Amino acid sequence: MANRTRDTANLVSDNNLYVNITTDKVGIGTTTPTSKLHVVGNTLITGITTIGLANTSTPPNSSQMSFELTSDTNLRIKVRDSQGNLKTADITLA
Repeated sequence: MANRTRDTANLVSDNNLYVNITTDKVGIGTTTPTSKLHVVGNTLITGITTIGLANTSTPPNSSQMSFELTSDTNLRIKVRDSQGNLKTADITLA
């Protein structure tokens, strides 16, 4: 069983899984999550991944990407390049 430590606000498992119960943020591979779910490292998702209509998002840092479903038939991809420039592309789904 993995080593686990707990204080009044956090659960840490071998520094691989971090849960902050005060901010409701979960880190995998990080103990400083900046989003509800923050993963540092490679990910593999098996099954259906759902992206819903929500607030728009723009990647804050260089070399980051975001996806937005802007309507039932439009997917917007935003990429912040290594110089910090924002690139946007829309894909219309048939």
